[in-house]
Amino acid sequence: MESNKHLPQADRGTDAPNQGDENPAIPTEAPPKESETPQKELRGFAASYASFLKDQRENPDRDILAEDIRQSEERQAVKIKQRERNETYFFYGTLMDPGIAQKILSLEAPPVMRPAVIRNRGHLKMWGPFPVFVADEDPRVDVKGMACEIEGAARKDRLMAYEGEKYVERLCLIHFLSKDGSTVTDESVLGVVFAWIGDDELDDGTFDLEAYKAAKAELEAAKK
Repeated sequence: MESNKHLPQADRGTDAPNQGDENPAIPTEAPPKESETPQKELRGFAASYASFLKDQRENPDRDILAEDIRQSEERQAVKIKQRERNETYFFYGTLMDPGIAQKILSLEAPPVMRPAVIRNRGHLKMWGPFPVFVADEDPRVDVKGMACEIEGAARKDRLMAYEGEKYVERLCLIHFLSKDGSTVTDESVLGVVFAWIGDDELDDGTFDLEAYKAAKAELEAAKK
């Protein structure tokens, strides 16, 4: 019988330690830790689901879908009611002209306007010949204009259509000025201003309502 000393030894991987090694290789890299984010998300989902099950046990006759629809309808009704009520709008461009505002709002007479200012909210830039209000950006300066009370969703929608999709309604604090527009009074009201949301390039400049009206009148006269 042949001796087995000449038989080939089994191949070993380079990472496997020899049985005779006194100092076997020790991994130097720590095993990767599991992300805590999925665990937090699972805990959050579990808590929400447990709350849902508890509500179902305590209110077995409740129709969750019907309840969601009811709450959505209530919120929509509140928005509609708010849209119908009287609100003060701040005009800083062509709408400062009562004649233009009357035409846009389809009123029998020009609306009553009061000199006003909004402070520390933004600044005006020019989009071609028209001023635009850039809200919540520096420099935050006093912007003078006219305050006008508007009632009814239909009239407010007319204003929104006139301004166009590059504007959005924003809440603002309107401070009333003296009749000559030189002094800020103690009277103020929470109102609405049309703020710019377009991506067109804007220019520095100022808007002169009287110059605009004169240029418009001249253009209309030329068409006749």
